[in-house]
Amino acid sequence: MTLLRAMVFIGLAWASFVLLASFEALIPGLSPLPVPAFGLLIVLYLGLAGRATMAPLVAVALAIGYLIDLLSGSPRWLHALTLAIVMVIARGASNRLLVASRWQKALVALVAALGNGALLVVLAAPPEWPTSEVLGLLRVIPSTALVTALLAPFVFALLGRLDRKLAPPPSAFRSVA
Repeated sequence: MTLLRAMVFIGLAWASFVLLASFEALIPGLSPLPVPAFGLLIVLYLGLAGRATMAPLVAVALAIGYLIDLLSGSPRWLHALTLAIVMVIARGASNRLLVASRWQKALVALVAALGNGALLVVLAAPPEWPTSEVLGLLRVIPSTALVTALLAPFVFALLGRLDRKLAPPPSAFRSVA
C-alpha cells in the first residue's frame, strides 16, 4: 500500500465523519436515526480487496479507528482496536470469501457490523454496569448494522472506483517487448 493510497482512504474516512456530524447538527431530527459505520466499511473494503500486506492495512485501520475515537469522544483506542481486529479478520478471509455481488457485500458488512458493535459494547462496558444497561446498548447494534449493510454495496463501488484511480491493477501494465 502506497502512502498516497493510505492517506486518501484516511482522509476519506475523516471527511465522511465530518459530513455526518454536520448533517446531525443541521437536521435536528436526524440524531435518533441509526448512522452507518463508514469507517467500518472503508476498513472492510481495504481488507477484502487484498491489495496490500497486513502491516500497512492494520496501520490504516488503526488510524481510521483513532479518528473515530477522537471525533466521537469514545475512550481512546477503542475503535482503533476493534477496527484493527476487523482488518485482520477481513484480510485473512479475503482469499477464502467470494464477495462479488451486492447481496454478498451487504451480508459481509452486516456480519462485520454486528460483530464490531458487539465487540465495542463488550470492551467499553465497565464491569460494574448492570446487565440491563449492557443489553440496552446491544439493542442499538442491529439497526446500525442494517443501515451499514444496506449502504455497503454502494460504498464498496465508490471505493473501488477510487482505488482503481489510485493504484491500477497489475494487468493494466503491459510490457513493451
